[in-house]
This record gives sequence, C-alpha cells and structure tokens, in this order.
Amino acid sequence: MTATVAIGFDLGHGEMALTRQAVTGRAEPEVIEIHGRRSQVTAVAETSTPDGAPTVLIGEDAIEAFDVAAPGAAVLEIGFKGHPGRNPKAQAYVPLLATAVYQYILDREELADDESPYFFVGYPAGWDDAERDTYAALLAQSRIPRLMVVPESRAALAHAAETGSLTVDQIRGPVLVIDIGSSTTDFSLQRSLKSETASFGVELGAALIDRALLARVLPEQRDAETLQAIVDQYPSYRNRLELVARKAKEGYFKRLDSDLYRNTGQ
Repeated sequence: MTATVAIGFDLGHGEMALTRQAVTGRAEPEVIEIHGRRSQVTAVAETSTPDGAPTVLIGEDAIEAFDVAAPGAAVLEIGFKGHPGRNPKAQAYVPLLATAVYQYILDREELADDESPYFFVGYPAGWDDAERDTYAALLAQSRIPRLMVVPESRAALAHAAETGSLTVDQIRGPVLVIDIGSSTTDFSLQRSLKSETASFGVELGAALIDRALLARVLPEQRDAETLQAIVDQYPSYRNRLELVARKAKEGYFKRLDSDLYRNTGQ
C-alpha cells in the first residue's frame, strides 16, 4: 500500500530547510537534515570534479567548494529568490537549487519505495499571482513530483496552531501574520487557516544588513580599491563576503541578552 507523504520545502532567500510528515496517522513532522544540519544557507555552487565533470553543490558544501576552488573555477550564488519574474538570477538558480535538493533526497533514500511524496514550497504572501505562477514554473523545471506553492504566511499560521501558540478561539478570529525574512517583510490578515483576506509586502529584509556591513567594512581595508575591483568583476566573491558579513551579524545578535527584546516595548 502506497503511503502519502508531505514534504515541506522552506526555500528562503537566506536559508532553506526540509520537513516531512505522513498525511495519514498522527506522526509528528520530521526534519530532513541537509549535510547533517536542520537548515542550510540558501547557496548553490557550480564547479567541477577533478576529472572535469560539472557538479552542483548546495548549502555549506557550496561555500566550502568555492573557498578551495581555483580563482574562476567555481561560481557561488546566494540571494536569488526575490521577484522571479524580473530577476535573472532567480530564473537561473531556483531550478538549479531545487533540482540539487531533490537529488539530495533521492541519493540519501529519504523516500521509501512505497511512499508517494507531495512537495509544498512557500512563497512570500506579498507576491502577486503572476509572480507566484512564475515561481511555480521555475520550480517545475526541477522535475520535483507533485509540487505546489503555498503562501509562507499560511504555513506560519498552521505552525502556530499545531504548536499551541494560538488557541482554537484565536484561530477562529482574524490573525495578522508578519513574516520578516531575508529579502521581504510580508503582512497577511487571515480569517482562518483556510481563508486569506489581505496580503502585501515590502522589500525590507535582514539581507540588507549584510550588504550594509560589507559596504561599511570594504572601504576601510588596506587594499580597498583592489578589493572593490575584484568584487565588481567577480560577483561570486561579493557573495562570499556577504556571507561573512551575515555570520558577523548573526553572531552579534546571538550575543545580545534575550531580555533586550522582551523589554523593547517598555
């Protein structure tokens, strides 16, 4: 008997993660680790094996491969999710990354022979119908079977309901979901899990901090003009430096006392 399995693919501008859950029964969702981690940076590298065969790597593996590759021998791309209809990077790298992730699942036998998977990929609630359809078409190029795109805000609301963050009565009433991501901040007013009344988004995300840090630090380096010329000519090196800036940002906020956030409204 074939078992139906739902695979949630959180393909974020900054990070990505996978979760699986059986449709029947009451089993808890299970995280599908990528390279031994619950989430990975959304990064893809195109390089080649020692015998010259082209290869595609994802997440931290992509970063490590780029770091050890000879100059010009690897391409590293990050931050390519936004506005797929007018973003050439999205059109090129969303299918490439999705294909590599799906192949990763197959290679590690995360799906049993008797399982029929359905894949759900989130998209920012602020995208219009045309952007949603373009994104779905790009993902379809990966040949991931039975793939559907769903608003990320709806997934957030479902998670809040399942974890008990919201009561049954609260779910029945209007809920405002604010989704602050790496590239956008989206607002969705939802009447229930099955009804979305209004959504909009702005291009304001945490990745702007990474770029601001890089823009601040780069001119202060000893060989600033040379470094600037390199990152202007080779975008992959700019991407790598943005990831370094992201690590610095994350380290700063992790060191802050959590009480700071709890007391900001007082």
